[in-house]
Amino acid sequence: MRKTLFALFILCVFSASIFAETVLNQTFTGQQIYNTASFPNSTKSLSGTSLVINFSSGGPYVLFLFPFLQANTLSNASAATVNVTVNFTRNIADYDPYFMITDGLNAVGTAIWDNDGGYCNLYSAQQPTTNTLSNFQSYSSVSGTGYPGTGGSSSVTFSVTINPQSAAQASVTFYSTSRSATTSVILDASRGLSFLASNDTNDSSYRIDSVSFQVNGVVPEPSTLGLVFMVLSFFIFLKRK
Repeated sequence: MRKTLFALFILCVFSASIFAETVLNQTFTGQQIYNTASFPNSTKSLSGTSLVINFSSGGPYVLFLFPFLQANTLSNASAATVNVTVNFTRNIADYDPYFMITDGLNAVGTAIWDNDGGYCNLYSAQQPTTNTLSNFQSYSSVSGTGYPGTGGSSSVTFSVTINPQSAAQASVTFYSTSRSATTSVILDASRGLSFLASNDTNDSSYRIDSVSFQVNGVVPEPSTLGLVFMVLSFFIFLKRK
């Protein structure tokens, strides 16, 4: 009986902690984004299952917002990591997009440009309204990364670590180049997260083939904890009888 009680006690202590989980691991085609996202500053079309967005020069704009994590899925008291891979096709010569995740107040992500033999950078921005971005901050840029020719395809992967009450950390891998930095903004995963695209001021169109998300976070398990305590209480009750 003592061994059983001890084992249950250890289980309770373990359950009282917050469990790390993969809460999302999914790839969305351009067509799925086309069907679900909002497009406040662009027009949308499809090329097969790829999303094509067209927009006026100027900005930078929030071209579209694609919600991929609902509010209250994760706690704002624990860290979370979001990994994003964007598969794209350079459908025009001047192809310099920003890809970011946002909690509706602040955004963090990467920019890839066709200049200087290929260029990538980490960025943060504020999102004062649903349709606008401001106060862009640049971190850890690099040139000579490589870049697909017009009509060619490639991918870029960036990762954002969301820290409770402290600045988000970010990293990017483009071709064989990787960069990382600590940003100046705080994200709150409990608000829910969306993926957005923004633009360089001279561009007019982007094609996105698919976007993959993996979200790892810590989720309280109150039901599991309650069940364990019920079982423990039952064993204690039996022992006292």
